Amino acid sequence: MDAFQPSTAGRANEHVVEAYVLPFEEEERHHPSGTKTSPSVERLLKVNQNKINIPAIKQYLSSCKWPTGLQETFILNLQKIPVRFFICDDSGSMNTDDGHRLYTNGQGVTKLINCTRWSELTASLTFHANIAKAANSLTQFRLLNALTPVTLGDGESNPDAELERFLDLLNESPSGKTPLCVHIREVVRQISSMADKLRSKGQRACVVIASDGESTDGDVADALRPLEHLPAWVVIRLCTDEEKIVNYWNNIDNDLELDMDVLDDLEGEAKEIEEVNGWLTYGEPLHRLREFGIPIKEIDLLDEATLTLDQIRLFASLL
Repeated sequence: MDAFQPSTAGRANEHVVEAYVLPFEEEERHHPSGTKTSPSVERLLKVNQNKINIPAIKQYLSSCKWPTGLQETFILNLQKIPVRFFICDDSGSMNTDDGHRLYTNGQGVTKLINCTRWSELTASLTFHANIAKAANSLTQFRLLNALTPVTLGDGESNPDAELERFLDLLNESPSGKTPLCVHIREVVRQISSMADKLRSKGQRACVVIASDGESTDGDVADALRPLEHLPAWVVIRLCTDEEKIVNYWNNIDNDLELDMDVLDDLEGEAKEIEEVNGWLTYGEPLHRLREFGIPIKEIDLLDEATLTLDQIRLFASLL
């Protein structure tokens, strides 16, 4: 797997660092239902570079109780992956009440509680939207059944208004089908348009797909296959532990030659990691980092194999 190696050298210590952001081509977007929508924020993405706001990143991550080393790892990763696409399942099945999320009560005690799949996912997306805004990191959020995507960190649109619009969408009840393929193909098209510039800078785009089911509009493996030849890192964030769906996404992973990380929820990942790396207490900051997309071998292997002593040393340097 093509993953960059962690290093403590060159830690980000400036207030602002440059991460090159690449313009999207103009498009005429069509909603999965067939309704044509107005051109999206692609017309706004004409800047050649984006400024990563390091103080704001550290302030937000500190408020989320991230250790300082993990904050530095997050910042360095933004320079490796300057653009992200979240494809998020808001279909009716996300109302199923078998999700889990962390809850902190008035006494400051945090525990894992049961919730709907949608509530679990919105807790995750709320974090990712807030950190994308704080960082000024180019991130596009695409709800499967929403009319238009929301883009943060494009350098021109109003970040407060875009964040508020996205959070309003997350407050709506999920409904509809699971048209994953139309969104994947659009993201593939956008990555294709910036592939040469990404490669020239040794960078990649990240595609995060959060879903609890199978696509209702085609073959996901076929839709994802072009990414085999593009500079991309893929994260599959499962929103269910149903064996049929887990097997569905694992088979897609096995069928493709992609740099891909398939993630369960926090509880599920913690259990998997405990089986092979019982020395690690797996918490929400590391889980959110993996959801955001981080191509570091030692992190990718946490739930797959027992780390060697050298790998543990490298992993510890990230924290």
